[in-house]
Amino acid sequence: MTVPPIHLVTGQPTAIPLQCYVRGSGTVPAIFNASDVLQAEVIQSKQTGALFTPAIAWYTADNTQVGYTQGQVEATLTTDNAVLLIPTISYTLLVWRALSSAPTIFELVARVPLVIEPLAV
Repeated sequence: MTVPPIHLVTGQPTAIPLQCYVRGSGTVPAIFNASDVLQAEVIQSKQTGALFTPAIAWYTADNTQVGYTQGQVEATLTTDNAVLLIPTISYTLLVWRALSSAPTIFELVARVPLVIEPLAV
């Protein structure tokens, strides 16, 4: 499944809710456990190291759900994160998950391209 890019404005903090799917299905929502460990990172195109690691948590949709049973997460980019994003460079948001019983073994659950737009003046 091809994931459409998320458009962000350089320097602007934002929250990015994401739906994760069962690997290989593209249509069946993933089901996680509340105790699973989440990790996120933003990488620059053709780089392997993280530019920064945004906060990541279960997406609660205005506290109407718990997020993990729907496979929904939310990455939060602060202003300090967002000022690092340059409009002419490609970035990817990666979200990883590990079971609490194996907290050092992470699996990739989301890979989302980011398109950075300049701040309007």
